[in-house]
Amino acid sequence: MKAFDIYLLVTFFSVFLFHASTAQALQSIDKEKWALSERGVEIVEKDNQQVFKLTSGKLTLLDQLFDNGEIEFEMKTEGERAFVYAYFRENAQESEVVYLRTHKSNSPDALQYSPVFQGRSAWQIYHGEKGTALASFPNNEWFKVKLSVQNETLSMWVGDSQKPSFTNIALTGKKQTGSVSLRGFIPRGSPANYSTYIRNVSVVSQQGELVSKNMPEEHHHDFIDEISVSAVFEAPKSPIKDIPASLLNKKWTTINAEKDGIFEFLRWREIPREVRSYAVVAETMLVAQSKQTCQIDLGFSDAISVLVNGQIIGHADQSYRYAPNRQQGVLHNKQLSLFLPLVRGENKLHMIVADSFGGWGLKAKLVDCSLD
Repeated sequence: MKAFDIYLLVTFFSVFLFHASTAQALQSIDKEKWALSERGVEIVEKDNQQVFKLTSGKLTLLDQLFDNGEIEFEMKTEGERAFVYAYFRENAQESEVVYLRTHKSNSPDALQYSPVFQGRSAWQIYHGEKGTALASFPNNEWFKVKLSVQNETLSMWVGDSQKPSFTNIALTGKKQTGSVSLRGFIPRGSPANYSTYIRNVSVVSQQGELVSKNMPEEHHHDFIDEISVSAVFEAPKSPIKDIPASLLNKKWTTINAEKDGIFEFLRWREIPREVRSYAVVAETMLVAQSKQTCQIDLGFSDAISVLVNGQIIGHADQSYRYAPNRQQGVLHNKQLSLFLPLVRGENKLHMIVADSFGGWGLKAKLVDCSLD
């Protein structure tokens, strides 16, 4: 055999052995452990490993319920506008969720926490120390994500940082044992080819019942902390100027604000099917010591109309809009300030709050009012 033929033979076997060893080293996904949505998720080979490729789809871990413990995975994104969600304690239409805005690396709201009620995230109510954080996402590189869930708190690490992006933030969803899911979403108009690749998912549950801690009560002087709430009605696109007559004979419910003074209506009112915009009327009685003009500062999501003694005095709409005239629609303490014309004695204050996306809430603070 000629030397050249021997060279070709050695080369052939070298290539064969290389591919054989690569095939043996290929890590595969145990498909029996996962439920994949019909669209938006596929298993592909990448970087010598089977991984999940998510566009707008969801995968759910089967046969493992979770309440406390740790959730870890690695992900790779291209940095275009997309969202990657990690759901936990998921049961029916309620869960906790943390997600990454992959296009907002190093932004103060790169990470987002929110409870989910009726299948709807309340992210517009959860921002700042309550629900958003800065994180860095390298493009086209694998990086780690770790969640540590302990009863009513969440900590979260992204990448190689030893410092958590979230440190023991309060979990406010329903205290329940549920499943773990990962989801990708690409919004309309985004040039993203995929939301993320996912690999090396690890879920470690801690046994034992969920324990509610006695969290310190917060006191918010002058915030309205109790209201009577109407039934839900379908909200028109135009400003609501009157209380619908159909509500008068229906049951109203007295509810209390959360510890930070916010009324979260998704906790209290079920949204009818196929209704895109929905509203409730919040009522409270103000007993004025004298005739006066009284300031009220309002936070709301998404739109509000305010009436005093049956007369409308203000309306504002801060619904989420990506473009044009961009606005986030997040609820904060002073989105709208109005001046209430109060008569001496009893005054009925009505706040009609409408929503369609991102969280449904109200926060109201009275400023320098002389009330009994």
